[in-house]
Amino acid sequence: MSATNDYMNKVIKQRDSNLGEYIFRWKDGRVIPIKVSWGYHYGDLGKGRDTYFWDIDSSFRSSGHFGTGTYFFGEKGNNENPIFKRQDRPLHKVNFNEYKLFKPKNDTDAFILHRGLRNVNYFKNLDKSDFEHMKIMMITYGIRSNDIDNAFSKAKATYYSDKYQKAKYDDKLDSMSTIFMKELGYNGIDVRELDGYDNSSYGSVIYDLDKKKK
Repeated sequence: MSATNDYMNKVIKQRDSNLGEYIFRWKDGRVIPIKVSWGYHYGDLGKGRDTYFWDIDSSFRSSGHFGTGTYFFGEKGNNENPIFKRQDRPLHKVNFNEYKLFKPKNDTDAFILHRGLRNVNYFKNLDKSDFEHMKIMMITYGIRSNDIDNAFSKAKATYYSDKYQKAKYDDKLDSMSTIFMKELGYNGIDVRELDGYDNSSYGSVIYDLDKKKK
């Protein structure tokens, strides 16, 4: 297998010397090169306890609204940041190119997205203007208006279902913003390289690590 990888890597470099790092996967009996774009996570690779529905819904929070999942940084970090001084935390890296993620182009779009998703989580209590601003932004990314409305309707219907109305602290249920984004076909949000959002207050998220693009 390693010899095959070496050969494939040489072929790739011959085609384009500017290509970045690649990993290889078997698919349909042949080796497929996949370009790497790493996200880094400190700690166990599991969904954050405070990103589940009960914790989001029970407190009027300003963070965590990108969704229920595993959060990542775009860089490994440095010793100046206390987050990265925890030597007892294992470092994991995941290839973001293997997932379908919504990627805001800039800090402004990331702000609009976060405010809009916060509105989805707290749709009973917040003004709809944030959602409308997010909708307009998403349309510029090629998402259809009807699909956005249908995803919001799905999230609200889920909120009023028996399962969610009877939810308790220990129930590991997706937040409304997660359901909304999944209905639009996304498995998370990628804000790496955006200075105001690639941090511990926001961060990038993958909802389900086991659901890679086919």
